[in-house]
Amino acid sequence: MANSEYTYEVLTTQQCELALASACHIFSQDEPLAKHLGITKEELTKSLRPMFELGAKSGISQCVTVTTTGEMVGVLLATNWGDELNLVKEQGELLASLSTEKLDCIQGLMGVIEDKFLDLVPIKLGQGALMENIGHIFMRTVEFEHRGKGIAKIMNSRMLQCVEELHLKAVFSSSTNLRSRKILAAQGAEEWASIDYNEYAQLDGDERAPFRQMGNPLADRLALM
Repeated sequence: MANSEYTYEVLTTQQCELALASACHIFSQDEPLAKHLGITKEELTKSLRPMFELGAKSGISQCVTVTTTGEMVGVLLATNWGDELNLVKEQGELLASLSTEKLDCIQGLMGVIEDKFLDLVPIKLGQGALMENIGHIFMRTVEFEHRGKGIAKIMNSRMLQCVEELHLKAVFSSSTNLRSRKILAAQGAEEWASIDYNEYAQLDGDERAPFRQMGNPLADRLALM
């Protein structure tokens, strides 16, 4: 199926539930750490709905459907980083209640790399950099049977165009997936920091988080780009 048979759009609130269902289905089956921990689509859907609702309002999230059927086959969820931080601050208790022990493992790891990002912002972007001027790529998924056709690359290019049009100063992504990192690097991203799972397990001191046993070449570390 050629790319001309796909419809690429900025994600809207009307498409939010379709995008959430598609992304959580793929993420639970394909994201290395989610697979390793056995996180289900249902767990992800419940936990990530507030973030998808926020991303659908950002103006930079992307989605891809099959033109003839309307099937959602690709999602790039991105938020305004300032709005995301406000959401966590204002609805922290609600977000925590939607989480599970397995999701907490991922969120703890994400928290470590995001703290590194906050430390690096004034160094990389200047002391006056505002979180409201930064985008955050939260998730990127493509349905299995539609891979290898450049969908993720096109979604990323369209997202970067939206970032430029909205005059955001930067956009960042924290990724465990080598394929995603290659796409970002090919479009000009630079790696700012990373943390491997052994390092995190030692920092976290939590033996419930089985990062040491993963042995997955796609998930050697979490990279900040």
